Amino acid sequence: MYAGDLPPFHYAGEDSKQVEGVSIDILKIIMRTSGIKFHPELVRMAPWARAIKETELRPDHMLLGVAKTEERAPLFKWIGPLCTVRMGLVAKKSRHIRIHSADDIPKYSIGVINNSAPASLLHESVGIPMDRLALLTENLQQFRMLEAERVDLITHVDTVAPYFMRRLGYNPDDYEMVFVMKELPLYIVVNRFTDDAVVEALQHALDDMKQHPPRGVSQYDAILRVHLGGQALEVTAP
Repeated sequence: MYAGDLPPFHYAGEDSKQVEGVSIDILKIIMRTSGIKFHPELVRMAPWARAIKETELRPDHMLLGVAKTEERAPLFKWIGPLCTVRMGLVAKKSRHIRIHSADDIPKYSIGVINNSAPASLLHESVGIPMDRLALLTENLQQFRMLEAERVDLITHVDTVAPYFMRRLGYNPDDYEMVFVMKELPLYIVVNRFTDDAVVEALQHALDDMKQHPPRGVSQYDAILRVHLGGQALEVTAP
């Protein structure tokens, strides 16, 4: 089982030995409900490009927190969505960048994780050539480049970006999301040769977690509240 570095959904714990977060808590429950033993040591952090390729090619592999694009849809079997986030373009407030429409985006230099959903969107939907994007390998690199103004913008998620900013000693209040590219459901994907019965059992267990009881909150909502709280990057209208 692979997980990228996408806190608070999945991230290395304090001892860096086990992966923690929203996705892990959900995965434990739906696997147990489906009669599948959960082995936390089998959940591994890996660079995104490697994790998605290995899950595509190797049977019995799983990847957490994947955006469903037209290109990816036939490559995997899908369980979810785990949650929906806002993916967009992040800038330093001091730059006073305003994007009124997608037509404004090519004016700026943009850092983006290689082989990610944002990279695909910028290339396929906005029409930016891949060689004009700053293709990066990991999240902290994105934020360092943005802080140093080596790029004008980076792509990130409203609920995730503040975690990386604080980790680097940056103040999230100094940044803003200047353009929302997409409301993005995130899924669990498994290798396409995975038994359909296993996929259906996991999906059914996730659906059950989301059911609201007569009183209180669902298991699913309780997990989100613990991990997400109220943190989110400010979204600034043009």
